[in-house]
Amino acid sequence: MCCLHVLLIFGVPIGEYVLGGKEKVIPLRKRWINGIFACVFNFLGVFYLGKAGIISFALPNRLSNGVMIGYTVFLAYAIIGNIFFTESKKEKIVMIPSSIICFICSFFTFLIIQGF
Repeated sequence: MCCLHVLLIFGVPIGEYVLGGKEKVIPLRKRWINGIFACVFNFLGVFYLGKAGIISFALPNRLSNGVMIGYTVFLAYAIIGNIFFTESKKEKIVMIPSSIICFICSFFTFLIIQGF
């Protein structure tokens, strides 16, 4: 997801896959949104690699739980939003399965870490 948003910042014509899919190329005045998403997804990638012990990155336990719960809830809203509110068929085809897979992974990672 981070790479997708970085490509959008540089004007690659794949805007139909994100943000409602209304524009093929994201206008310059809206690319700051992609910058925020790129930073967030980059942080989440580093965060989950740290949780898996692949890299050395750790947050305090309470903050870590909050990040996982927040991301999982965000993914649930992304799934719902893409199903009901997105008009772009390309976004639905790519982002719904992607969000579902990420939701399942995040949900079970949280459960495993909590010891359920």
